[in-house]
Amino acid sequence: LVFASTTSATSSPFKEIYRYNMLGSMLYKGDGVASSTSSTNTHSMDIERNSSQYASISDANHTGLDISGDFSTGLWVRFESINTSGANPLVIKRDHSGNQRSYSFYMNGAANQLNFDSQYDGLNASCSVNVSWTPSTNTWYHLAMTKSGTALKFYLNGTQQGSTQTCTSSTIYNGSAPVEVAGWAAGSSGPGSEFGPRSS
Repeated sequence: LVFASTTSATSSPFKEIYRYNMLGSMLYKGDGVASSTSSTNTHSMDIERNSSQYASISDANHTGLDISGDFSTGLWVRFESINTSGANPLVIKRDHSGNQRSYSFYMNGAANQLNFDSQYDGLNASCSVNVSWTPSTNTWYHLAMTKSGTALKFYLNGTQQGSTQTCTSSTIYNGSAPVEVAGWAAGSSGPGSEFGPRSS
């Protein structure tokens, strides 16, 4: 995992664990006890908006992330600011300049939506689905999505958002672009955000 320059995030940690199976059913949800003590959170990335800060795993170093079908991903995020005119990237594997587009999990600030897009051949869409969501700044959220065949579900703090979405194809292109957290087009960061310690 390669980090652009990031700093330790100072915030009140929120402790809650969510686990899902591949069908999107929740297997476990923790007790959700929030700490009232402000502390330095050394397990998060503090990404500044309009900077070159993001985390990236090169294609050669992530054979376990060469996803071409069913998968799930989840992460903690706290927006310090929200790009209200476009995308706020969460986890992506795509190169905007060519035909190496695999998938994008992001918050669309212009439409107040949580989105997932994927391509079956590196260019053409196999999935483009969303649910309504308007996050607040300076609030920790656990975001997750699960994909099984053509069925896709979004989760916010362990609760499914909207109905199960249907993709046009179950295939996701296994491209050569890096997997990025908070990156968009390999080098431009998303909103000012803190990203928590779990994405898998």
